[in-house]
Amino acid sequence: MESNLLPFDDTRSILYREGCLYFLPLATVFELMHMPNAQKHLYEQAQHPGWLTWKTFSKWFQRPPSAMQMRPSQLGKLLRMLRSRPSMQPVLEDALAKDVLWRPYVEWSGMLAGSLFAHAQCTTYWKARLQDEWDLVCRQLPIAGSLRARVALLAESTLARELGCPGTPERLLALLATTEDDDALLKHTTLHHCRIADCVSVLLRFAAWLVVDGSLINWQLLAQDGFQDQLFMEQFLPRVGPQPQQWSNPLGDCLEHFARLCRSPSNVSSCAALGQLWAQHQYHKGQILDLASKQRSLRDWISGTKGRPQPANVRSLAQAVSLAAGAVRGLETTEDDPLVDSLAHMLHFAETCRFLQQEMTRAGLPDRQISQVFACYGQEYRRARQLLGVPLPES
Repeated sequence: MESNLLPFDDTRSILYREGCLYFLPLATVFELMHMPNAQKHLYEQAQHPGWLTWKTFSKWFQRPPSAMQMRPSQLGKLLRMLRSRPSMQPVLEDALAKDVLWRPYVEWSGMLAGSLFAHAQCTTYWKARLQDEWDLVCRQLPIAGSLRARVALLAESTLARELGCPGTPERLLALLATTEDDDALLKHTTLHHCRIADCVSVLLRFAAWLVVDGSLINWQLLAQDGFQDQLFMEQFLPRVGPQPQQWSNPLGDCLEHFARLCRSPSNVSSCAALGQLWAQHQYHKGQILDLASKQRSLRDWISGTKGRPQPANVRSLAQAVSLAAGAVRGLETTEDDPLVDSLAHMLHFAETCRFLQQEMTRAGLPDRQISQVFACYGQEYRRARQLLGVPLPES
């Protein structure tokens, strides 16, 4: 029956706004995480007979609305897809009810409509932030007038403090006080640095909510093991050293953590110990025992000179570490153990943080501003715990 489907009103024009403010397009987010095919894989995992192919859907969705012509057969497939995912119906209703289309709003709303968070309060919180951004982008900024007025509005918005990097409002207001020309303001490095810092801060804040949400699922086990007051993943954030642009290596820190989980000898480097575990794990799966290759790969990951770790290799290493960590504790684990996902997430988080720090450094952001970006994680972690009713003790 078609009665549950929303009608498409061809006579109504919807304004489309380009770009992003705080919430990046999801394709950009996955590229930053070095998972460019993640959207495709997630789509194909959920795909049912009669849906659009990913190639058709992605091409259609990535175009501006003026180019979104679809054949009747394609439109029918799109409607069947929406009907087969009841959780997406409110997202469609919301998008069609608005008179301005803001792509990041639609994408993030769709992601939040799934089972991303276990606690409804998390979804509610982030939906409210999305709505606030839509109001700012689609209602307030367009009528602000000059660039100076828009930057001032941005600096004084609640989102600047809720989502952005600490210090951004003060930097923007100081910039406005010393720069009168709109062209000079648009080209000023401070404005560009603030925009980069704000967008990365949103990702770290969102990651903090994901980690808190996941940790509270096993709250009783955390409390039983004495981890209820731990700020998980904080140890994998980059830390600036005593010399300018001298940063810790979160990926190296993560591999050291893995080695400790496996109780590797203290006189053996993490790359040597984990490379051996990884090579043996692959050997038991029918591959050639190539110890030197795996150890070299881990050293390359730490140096970052030969590209970023592939997701399949990250998961393979996580499986090897999970099996070894379980064995030293007398536990039987499998390649599908939940610990595998946790370890893979740790390594992805650490490597992405290292990548983001390096990219911000290359873009010219000062160390202090980059440090403020990464401080958002702990700040948001505490906020999430507070709003979910299990606050962390004051440090």
